[in-house]
Amino acid sequence: MFHPEIATWEEASVLVTASEDAGAGWIDRWDEGSPVRFATSVPDPAAFEEEYLSVLTGDTITQVQPDPTITVTFEGKRCTIEPRRITAGPQIVAYVDKSGEPGGGGLLISLTDPMTYEGLRDFLGPDGSVLPNDTPPPKGLGLVTFLAGTLQEAQVDPSVIAGVCATEKGQGWLTPPVEAEP
Repeated sequence: MFHPEIATWEEASVLVTASEDAGAGWIDRWDEGSPVRFATSVPDPAAFEEEYLSVLTGDTITQVQPDPTITVTFEGKRCTIEPRRITAGPQIVAYVDKSGEPGGGGLLISLTDPMTYEGLRDFLGPDGSVLPNDTPPPKGLGLVTFLAGTLQEAQVDPSVIAGVCATEKGQGWLTPPVEAEP
């Protein structure tokens, strides 16, 4: 309300259900109801969240982090990816290293024809193998983003994606594949 420019607004007449049953407090559009103004969308969610949190806390909040939509986690001898199904498009990717090893990181990669998950497994070797160094990647293997301790913005196209967790020593672990659906 203090900064109406951060939202898209609409007006409508509504009726609030006044009863003592389970429907109490329901709000419905109603031609004879009371006119109200309400936000229908927020073009810049981070700006909205900063303003909202600033009003709630009484402090000026200047930086918020979005929740990740994809998380790659390394647990020392296992690399996982969540969620197991995603929709292609812009993503916020997090890398969580629970291994306790210094200097690790990862990759989020896409697999398109002719690369298959089995072909990627053959290229990388079994979990814990030293990753191929200075070897050109095979056809159909694309880098989506490097993963480190910060959130990364990434564009995921319709494809199969996978994460690779790596140690400072160059060892790598592969996540199961995830289908990025259109």
